[in-house]
Formats: sequence, C-alpha cells, structure tokens
Amino acid sequence: MMKIINGEVYDPTNGINGEVRDIYLKDGRVVEKFEGGETIDASGMVVMTSKPSAFQSATATTLVSTTALN
Repeated sequence: MMKIINGEVYDPTNGINGEVRDIYLKDGRVVEKFEGGETIDASGMVVMTSKPSAFQSATATTLVSTTALN
C-alpha cells in the first residue's frame, strides 16, 4: 500500500484538473483513504492517473517534477 501526498493531480476521467490531492494505491490501483503504508511526498510534482490498456494490468500513476519542466 502506498500514499502519494500533496501532488498536483490531473485525472480527466474524474474531472480533476490540477488540484493538490492525496492518492492512495493498493496492488497498483487507486483505492479509498487508508492509514499506514509507504508515503511519497509529491509536493511540486504532477500526478497523473491513466486507465488500464491491453498492456497494463492496473491503473498507472505517473509523477512528474514540475521543476524539470522549467
């Protein structure tokens, strides 16, 4: 289980467009909030989720440093 906290989240499927949020993952899928697990502080990073494709078995989550884009 993993928490990605403080990331700027983009998820067009769910209408999220650059909101600072926390994302919770279990077995590679986004799940409801939980306590414990590994935490990644994504402050200053963009977090993007994507739907599974034929080549993915679970939801993918990508972190991008916004400082690398400048």
